[in-house]
Amino acid sequence: DVPGNVDGFNGLNNSVTWTWGGGSVLPVQANPVRIVEPDLSIDKRATPQRANYGATIHFTIDIAHTAASSTDAFDVIVTDQILAGLTIDTATISVTGTASTPGNFAYNFDVATNILTVTWDVFPLGTTGRIEFDALFVGPAPVTNSASVQWTSLPIDPQPSGLPEQLSPYNDFSTERWYDPTDTTGLNPYNTSDQVRISLPPIRDSPEDGPAILPTTGFAPNVVTELPSMP
Repeated sequence: DVPGNVDGFNGLNNSVTWTWGGGSVLPVQANPVRIVEPDLSIDKRATPQRANYGATIHFTIDIAHTAASSTDAFDVIVTDQILAGLTIDTATISVTGTASTPGNFAYNFDVATNILTVTWDVFPLGTTGRIEFDALFVGPAPVTNSASVQWTSLPIDPQPSGLPEQLSPYNDFSTERWYDPTDTTGLNPYNTSDQVRISLPPIRDSPEDGPAILPTTGFAPNVVTELPSMP
């Protein structure tokens, strides 16, 4: 986990020289090693994004490898904080996709924190994952719902402290790549997020609101219609 070891680097090697009193052998060098790293994307969508209070919103979260990804991802964790303006229907939660094989994934909704968590032990290169659920739109509007995904580079469980396991006692940097929110080096960008915004329908037609989806009133749009006093 050092700056010289980044995805695509193809000249990593190791050499050794053996010497003794009165003689030596020429240095021997191992075959060059190419560095590969996983890179994931997240795409969150809601249908519809404009709705009245009491409407059911269908959420879809897609996880996939990006074009830059070159190997499997491990210990993948998707976290979705369901805000107070939405009430999730836990019976509608589903996890599908080619990475979601039996025994490889799990999900949990914590009612105390309103956090939905989905995990995959391994997310093979080229596979996908999809999370879907319904939620009741209770407001107040607007409500922004975001989800994030994080992962690691090796199939190694972290220490009880949550820090990555050191693989060699001789090298302080012999750890897997993982998402560290306190890291300022930029070496471990193993996290990304996406969000959607749920709002009320526009009251009338306007270029910024788009087509009105409230019931037709019978009055001309964008015109003040005066109603005289009724007898």
